Amino acid sequence: MVHSELEVPVPAVYRGQVIGKDGETLKRLQDEFHVIVHVPKDLHSRPVRVKGPVSKCQACADEIQKMIQKHGRAPAPKRNEAKKPTHSSHAPYPPQCPLCKSMMNSMREALSHLQSSKHLTAVLDVCSDVSCRMSEGKSLDLQEVQGLLKVQWYRDLHEAHGFKPEDLQAAAAVELQRLSRVQEIHQDALRLSADPAWLKVEGRMVVEWNDTPLTGGVPIECAPDLMDMMERCRLRTPPVARVPAVLPAPLPPRNHKQKSKDRLIGAHKYPCDPGSGRLGIAIMRKFGVPECDVVCGTSFIKALADVSNRVRDTYYLQKFKNTICVLHVPKHYHNQDVPGHAAERLLCGEAAFCHFAATTLRVDGTSCFVTSKVDAVDESGELLEIKSSKLGNAISKEGVLQTLVNGSKAFLCCSLDEGQTKLLDAWVTPAKQAQEKHQQSLIYYGRRARFMLAKVLQHFSENPSTASVWKLTFDDCKLPVFDSSETVQDQFRADQLLECDEWDKVKIRVMAVTREPCAQTVEARDFQHRVMPCDEFRNALAAADSFGEQLKGEDVSLHHDAACKSLQGVDAGTMLMRARAYYRTGLFELADADRLAYVLTDLDSISKVCPAVALQALLLKLEDNIVVQPGAFEALMSRYTTILHQAIRDQTIAPQDMNTWPLDHGAERVLNISRALAIPRRLTAAVVMNYCQVVDRWGTSQLLTWLVEPPFGEPIEGVAESGLLKNAELFIYQVDWPWCQPLAEEVLDRLRVSVKELHVVTYRGGPRREEQTAYFKFILDHWDDLPDFTIFVHPDADEHQGQRFLALTRALKLINTQSQFASDALGYYPLAQQMVVDPRRTWGHRGTDTFASTWRRFWRRVFGYAWEDLGFEEPRCMWEKHVGKFLPKHADGISRRHSVPDAKLVCLRLGNACRGVTCGTSVDASELEGPGQEKFGQASCTVREGSEGLSASPEAGEFSYVKTCRGKPSDAGQEEAVAKSTYQAAQGSFLLGFAAEDSVTRGEAEARRRCDELGDLCTGFTCEKSIRVTPEMTKKDYQEAQNAQSCTVRAGSSSSELFESPTEELTFVKVSPSPKLQEAVLRKTTKPDANLLFQFYTGSQSVVRKDRLRWWPREEIEAFAGDGVWCSDTTGLVEAVWHRLFGEPLSQHSRQEDPALPLFLKWGIPTFFSYGDEGREEKWEGSREVLAKAAKGKATKLQHRPDLSREHPVK
Repeated sequence: MVHSELEVPVPAVYRGQVIGKDGETLKRLQDEFHVIVHVPKDLHSRPVRVKGPVSKCQACADEIQKMIQKHGRAPAPKRNEAKKPTHSSHAPYPPQCPLCKSMMNSMREALSHLQSSKHLTAVLDVCSDVSCRMSEGKSLDLQEVQGLLKVQWYRDLHEAHGFKPEDLQAAAAVELQRLSRVQEIHQDALRLSADPAWLKVEGRMVVEWNDTPLTGGVPIECAPDLMDMMERCRLRTPPVARVPAVLPAPLPPRNHKQKSKDRLIGAHKYPCDPGSGRLGIAIMRKFGVPECDVVCGTSFIKALADVSNRVRDTYYLQKFKNTICVLHVPKHYHNQDVPGHAAERLLCGEAAFCHFAATTLRVDGTSCFVTSKVDAVDESGELLEIKSSKLGNAISKEGVLQTLVNGSKAFLCCSLDEGQTKLLDAWVTPAKQAQEKHQQSLIYYGRRARFMLAKVLQHFSENPSTASVWKLTFDDCKLPVFDSSETVQDQFRADQLLECDEWDKVKIRVMAVTREPCAQTVEARDFQHRVMPCDEFRNALAAADSFGEQLKGEDVSLHHDAACKSLQGVDAGTMLMRARAYYRTGLFELADADRLAYVLTDLDSISKVCPAVALQALLLKLEDNIVVQPGAFEALMSRYTTILHQAIRDQTIAPQDMNTWPLDHGAERVLNISRALAIPRRLTAAVVMNYCQVVDRWGTSQLLTWLVEPPFGEPIEGVAESGLLKNAELFIYQVDWPWCQPLAEEVLDRLRVSVKELHVVTYRGGPRREEQTAYFKFILDHWDDLPDFTIFVHPDADEHQGQRFLALTRALKLINTQSQFASDALGYYPLAQQMVVDPRRTWGHRGTDTFASTWRRFWRRVFGYAWEDLGFEEPRCMWEKHVGKFLPKHADGISRRHSVPDAKLVCLRLGNACRGVTCGTSVDASELEGPGQEKFGQASCTVREGSEGLSASPEAGEFSYVKTCRGKPSDAGQEEAVAKSTYQAAQGSFLLGFAAEDSVTRGEAEARRRCDELGDLCTGFTCEKSIRVTPEMTKKDYQEAQNAQSCTVRAGSSSSELFESPTEELTFVKVSPSPKLQEAVLRKTTKPDANLLFQFYTGSQSVVRKDRLRWWPREEIEAFAGDGVWCSDTTGLVEAVWHRLFGEPLSQHSRQEDPALPLFLKWGIPTFFSYGDEGREEKWEGSREVLAKAAKGKATKLQHRPDLSREHPVK
């Protein structure tokens, strides 16, 4: 674009006309023509200078000359004054109807006027002829008007008053066709479902936009610099709206210093108006929001929904990859000096910047990222929409639609006086209430928007090219009209974005800029940042491409790097393999943390010898530190940059190193975590436990002291790890059995200062030890208002979690970041340290099939199909661990590395050819060569022949498992298991008929078992009376009372109707599985099974996000919660499938290998694998003393809880 400077001769006496009052005319010229106008201040006859593009300079000069020629005439109207429509002398209607004095400014208004009852009454008043008598007081439809225009007296009357009946009749025919088409469209939209919740919100953030203006502003058609937009966005909440204590209160006048900014806002100039779609792009790029189908503003949604004032605007659309970007260009100037804005200033103060809600939502499967301006928040931080009017009833259906998009929870309604200079009153109306009032309108909007959005998507599917910019307007029928003519393409250029080409290489998604380089005339002195020039940017891209080409031909092995191989204390090959394994599969074991800790303690010397190792260690450590350590990102990234630059200068790092080591992937992960941590989320948490008595089964006092001591408990000044529960509510479900003892009040008082709020709920759980009824009850009690995270724990939580509570501590730290990262990372998080692999409870116990039968019956009730259908491998072997030992020779020549469970599975399949597995062997560099490096994804153990027995290992980290196998339990005579059903108690009732003609009286437990065996033949069982529970009753007394009950299994009537009992009988009715159970079972879990072995973390202790708590059908949760006896009988079995109920795979991933968990939730947290059930002789890994006692047949009763943290973890 060629720029020039023109001189316009203007006499000194006329310079005031060019400047105008307060410089308004001068600013108007500069804004309108995109030029710089310099007016001399002295009295000499120097010309006015105009700088800018040649065509614009000449046009501005011509305008100045016209102004001088018109000196003395009336000034031009101000820009913010709306132009009144003019009436053409050729129009077929007068500007004002002579009969009823109504104004008409368009053909449509003229036809509407002829239909009005007012006009019909006026016509009948002047018509004295009997032939023109018609019923008064009613309006006409357009067809009736069209018919009247053919009647002679009606034609003559109107022709005499300036109407042209022939033209009006033709116009009526056209309008009828339009209305018919509008009706067809309306009927098509009505075919869509009437869904008031058609906008499905998936996420939202609120950003502050720095709208500090640049000199003169930039027209909205010109794309600004993306870096500038990203710099102007930051995560901040809007100001708090506070109603003045004294009302009425005068509305504040507009600050005269803001007038210039107001003009730019009203004229929709950047940066005062960022452009809705472009703002969405900047937010997505800065904060790492995933790509979606459409990026737009609320105006586009309103236009699709048929909101009239938005249908008149223009929209420019362009597709980048799979995303349609929408630029909204308003038709009218938006005046800022209005009473509504004055009311906002009174309530919120003079806001420095504006705020936008950026919402990810879904419309019929189409993902949209929508930006919408927001006004304020209330005292609790919820968004408010401020609406003002004379009567205070300014909540319109369009405003309600606005709240659906931007998430405002309420309207702050302001009532103004007649002159709109004072605030008379203000009150809050919940948005939900307004939405219910306008529900039919929202349904119409939804149908219309979904219908129109489908047409937009269809257009782009038929025109997939990304080269074109499409101008979208709406015709008279409010249907979208797309224009990609040369005129539009001349205005927009698809190959240029944000002042730079090559947008595709850097994945920028922004609307194209105009051919005219508007931004080059802007001085960015009010907003300091550096924008890379186009040439420099292109050179950087070219250099990156060249470097990438070099990387493609490089050898990926470490043979070339003798320095890295010579490192002392750390194996660079192992470090490389483990880093790749983590980024590819998520595997991060304790050994990896130890290895990194060693590198970080000697970072300076290692970075000089092998900088790639140091850089990789920094990136991995940063993933851990960045979550809760202030300044970690800046400190470690600064160190990373320093080491990298020094290595480049010293030539100790080469292009092949950048390809071999996954540094770029690590840096990308760190940046994504940083962005997600910067997105605020208001997260709530609740800790849930049951409680029965002070002294537990191990004889240990349980006064919940762990909840009142660091890292939990009351925040302690100077102690970093304290007060982690200060934002969490604590729910203690106190079991209401006589042998249970409630917590003392002094204990509860100590707990209250440790948590946000304490709730003690008394409930009747199972008669024997179990915690699941409390958990299920909590889920049911809060189904509609679940906290964001529920933390299920035991009163003796350290039994399974260890006395340092490593997993729970990290989970709470992450939740307390109140970030999007926390919301995304914590779906289901196990807190226990012990993972049971191949649990014997699933297939047999002590040489019998009793336990397995219980498991199969339990499984049938919970999941509705046979356990055998899963195909899990049945364990038949014991494994004994030997630290510092190895087994020689690979079994069957298999050198592939496996995780511990997978290695044992392979060894089982090899039979006698495999004696065991050896783990912890270091990696040779040659193992990294060639294809198939994914074999190191979980490299830890190899299967071994071991015919020569165990040998002492020369490597300190090696350990082995030796296999001892026995025969498989016999399945002979086993029948398909029936479900272990849940029952609901019904006091004072009975069921008709004996089931299967079985009239034998049984105790309660035996009656349950018999009813289960009979399957569908048994509806429940009825007992002669309920057990009378007394305060003195013990568990043994209750069990004896159960056995002494006289119960019979019942068939029930065809409708399973209960009848009132005259003798206060007690009936237990079998609860059928929910019809929704099959859907839940078949629903795909959040990740695939960990391996072919059934495994789970013990104890049910976990952190579960609220969407996961609703994974299983509510009816099923209710059935479990309502049957405490069932939960008591199956507590260990429910524990085994607890994770599966909330979306995890049945073969649960250990923390260190879970691909969904961030490194922060893995670092330094051990998992102790137990192959079999803990606490029995089949506990294959544990105390040798316990195993020896069990082998002698002695009943071993532990007097103290086992401290799992003392066991050696499997690394």
